[in-house]
Amino acid sequence: DLKHLRFFLPESCPVLDSILSERLLYEMTPSGYGDFCTACKKMADELNQANIPCSFPGNPNWRPSDVEAALYAWVNDWK
Repeated sequence: DLKHLRFFLPESCPVLDSILSERLLYEMTPSGYGDFCTACKKMADELNQANIPCSFPGNPNWRPSDVEAALYAWVNDWK
């Protein structure tokens, strides 16, 4: 289960669940998860370089897991 990685490395491991997989078109495979991790890391780096404050309390900088949480909230707001 990919969610277990979040428990071991919460600051850097995003969770790719069936909802994100379906709506963002990442396969639920090791390579799909790797692609998702890379995308979340890239987005976090871009947000930090643009000095966009992290919206999660206690986090001065965006982390890949924060990006994943924001994406999850965004895709669940789709109608």
